[in-house]
Amino acid sequence: MDKFWNWKDFDVEHKNPSEQALRRWRSAVSIVKNRRRRFRMVADLVKRSEAEKKKLKIQLVCRSFLFNKISKYRNNRRAGDGAGCISKLH
Repeated sequence: MDKFWNWKDFDVEHKNPSEQALRRWRSAVSIVKNRRRRFRMVADLVKRSEAEKKKLKIQLVCRSFLFNKISKYRNNRRAGDGAGCISKLH
């Protein structure tokens, strides 16, 4: 049965290519007539990288905030005045 199937026929490209693949494609077609119209549906790589940096910055702030709250909670429990109450976190 396997000899009838050609698995290469079912190999499909990714719908969302990687940033590196998009850069290679753009460099390959760098000389294009009316670039603005040709590339209007293609992802803006600069904006994509800025959005990724912004997301990572927000994640870092959230992690540090959560770490700070957890450490305060643990310190209060060790001191004995917290008694394990979650409402002390707020």
